[in-house]
Amino acid sequence: KLINNATTKGQQGNLDDENSSKFRRVRLTNPKIKEAVADLQGGLELMMIVGFQLSDNEDDGETYLVFPPGEKGPKWLGGALARMESYENGGS
Repeated sequence: KLINNATTKGQQGNLDDENSSKFRRVRLTNPKIKEAVADLQGGLELMMIVGFQLSDNEDDGETYLVFPPGEKGPKWLGGALARMESYENGGS
């Protein structure tokens, strides 16, 4: 869901506005992100393969995964996300 939000909701409208950027940036110490991405073997690598970048924030000292404005990810990403969504909805 994180990848899907970053590549869709995070790329709509004014890419500099707060609403768009909240879908493109996640704090690695966020408990849900830590459990679902940061603590899983290969989780960070997967996120970086699809276009996320690691970014340190000097203001709060936190490390974030950031999906750059205008980024679309690799060509295969749209099809992969559609298949995952179909699988989650009971398809095959």
